[in-house]
Amino acid sequence: MDTIFQGQLLRPDFPFEAEVQTESSRLYHWHDAVELLLVGQGTICVAMPGREYQLAADDLLLIGSGEVHCLTSEAG
Repeated sequence: MDTIFQGQLLRPDFPFEAEVQTESSRLYHWHDAVELLLVGQGTICVAMPGREYQLAADDLLLIGSGEVHCLTSEAG
């Protein structure tokens, strides 16, 4: 993914990072922390083993810690 912003927000003792991404990738990955995915504009497909979510602008998805997933711009 093309990341145009990444950084720690709020207080240094509160571990929170934010990213703004403009492109998707079919590479499956996972994170140690939970991921809150908010779609700013357009649509995106979030694929997980056995599940697929089609999200549009203003949709929010919580992805659990250790859940394998990938983000694509189209279903399938």
